[in-house]
Amino acid sequence: DIREQNRAFVDVIGFAPEDFSLTGVAVPEVLQGELVTANTFSLLGVAPLYGRTIDPQDGVPGAAPICVLSESASISLFGKQVHPIGKTVQLNGSAYQIVGVMPRSFGWQGWFNWQRPEVWVPLQLERSLRTEQRPDLFSMGLLRPDFSVAQANTDLQRMVSQLAAIHPRE
Repeated sequence: DIREQNRAFVDVIGFAPEDFSLTGVAVPEVLQGELVTANTFSLLGVAPLYGRTIDPQDGVPGAAPICVLSESASISLFGKQVHPIGKTVQLNGSAYQIVGVMPRSFGWQGWFNWQRPEVWVPLQLERSLRTEQRPDLFSMGLLRPDFSVAQANTDLQRMVSQLAAIHPRE
């Protein structure tokens, strides 16, 4: 709703912290991760080192499970000489196909993570249940060049009021 109704931002992304249990490896471990909207990497202006990032169709509920790894996670899991694109990893008991690897220079720290995420997975939400499905969903936007911070705050207040009227129980 915010992406569609906003006037102040070029685009808005959504993300939520998520720890993933990595199994099917010699030593199971927990990977710090982020559930992210498909436009996250493009808004942040970063390209993958290998493969691709998350496409819009990956964020549709029921889409095949895919993930993007950090370069350090890729090296830790597969070694420096192996490109993992197309391989699968077991995250939280499900098989995820690796579609991309983000470079070490990608400085995204997500939200409330003390370390950089090691894996990114598409955020898949039913449109009518977004807040109920992920109460820890955060947003970030890129301010339009012709908007001030004060104007953006006014626009956000307008959107919050409109959304509260449309979705009173959220």
